[in-house]
Amino acid sequence: MAVSATHKTLCSFLLTLLIFASVLARDDDDHDFSVRLIHRHSSDSPYYNPSETLFHSLKNALKRSANRLNHLRRRPVSPHWARSALTNDYGDYLMRLAIGTPPVEVLATVDTCSDLVWIQCRPCFGCVNQRNALFDTRFSSSYRTLSCDSRPCKSLHRRHRSCESHVCHYSYSYGDDCHIEGDLAKETVAIDTTEGDHVTFSRTTIGCGTYSSGNFYDAGVIGLGRGRVSLISRMKDSIHGRFSYCLVPYFSNAASRMHFGRRSVVSGSEVSRCKLASGDSDTYYYLTLEAVSVNNHRLTYCKKCVSSGDGNIILDIGTTITYLPYRFYDRLESRVRESIDLNPVRDPTQQLGLCYRAATHFRIPVITMHFANASVELDSLNTFIRVSEGVVCFAFAPTDDDIAVYGNWQQMNFLIGYELNRKRVSFKRTDCSNY
Repeated sequence: MAVSATHKTLCSFLLTLLIFASVLARDDDDHDFSVRLIHRHSSDSPYYNPSETLFHSLKNALKRSANRLNHLRRRPVSPHWARSALTNDYGDYLMRLAIGTPPVEVLATVDTCSDLVWIQCRPCFGCVNQRNALFDTRFSSSYRTLSCDSRPCKSLHRRHRSCESHVCHYSYSYGDDCHIEGDLAKETVAIDTTEGDHVTFSRTTIGCGTYSSGNFYDAGVIGLGRGRVSLISRMKDSIHGRFSYCLVPYFSNAASRMHFGRRSVVSGSEVSRCKLASGDSDTYYYLTLEAVSVNNHRLTYCKKCVSSGDGNIILDIGTTITYLPYRFYDRLESRVRESIDLNPVRDPTQQLGLCYRAATHFRIPVITMHFANASVELDSLNTFIRVSEGVVCFAFAPTDDDIAVYGNWQQMNFLIGYELNRKRVSFKRTDCSNY
């Protein structure tokens, strides 16, 4: 009997080693895969409202974009809370994940300007309703809380972390009345691919939200920023520091996609490769904007509109339009206005400044963004937005400080590739509906 028991124990131990080794191999292997991005206002989104017109959803997107700008400003806050003036919802695109062992499906917001992946966990006081059941850590064999001395905990900004019973606790504030907090943990994360399978990453840092208050309506956030605790950092070696996305036009019925690994390479002769710069935040993806051209008239970007690094504009998938400091925006809008021989009209959404009647045929000026090392020429769909049946508006807006954000409207129908090891971002004009 003793021999039999020893034999069983040895077999069990070897089986555990084999399983552990298979997980390691799976995590360390090269990964090349694609995922589907669900627009917040598409029929596949839990936030879809069939009674809402596309123009009404666009108006909400513009409002959300203005609110998100305050988040990206990183204004000074109290030591305990990290503030950002966000209301109702957080970004434009959603992605499916599966969390834990066994896996629980989560639909969360994609954010290239944050690091932490966080979801709602049971029990969650004040959390929003979501289509799937809340993640219950008691039923996941792979869930492990992180201590206050752990490297991921120390990687969070002091404003985001605290220590409770030796467990690392994170907390965020969105606006004056929206809060989310919970435990920092390691967990298995599986990503749904367009091929119908999953790519799995064990021991991924996540936030397990157990308290929420205010009007925050999202069930989770997928942080794809440059920071140490982001999902991109977790995948970095297996995807060789490369990912890309191709965003379809707002009024398209096709799906946008994000690509990882070799599949994300942007190649060809008509590729603009821009330097990935540094800035005030270790999380954001910065570019260096040198000038903007309206047709052949080049406007040099304001020299004082700079951060602590060489980057001066944030590349963001979650902000709808592009924002520029008002002292430069005013020059840009004036030049666009001069190039269009029509009388402007008021914006019915009250979000944009320069608008014209859509029924009037006019030649839209060519806008070119001159970044360090390369220039990106925009299409007319990137330059003007049809905000109603009768009005189109210039898809840029001013800010009252030096922050600049390159929004997703200007990124639509471009294949945009990030190469973190080479510190560059590539742009290639692409029909994303058929890519």
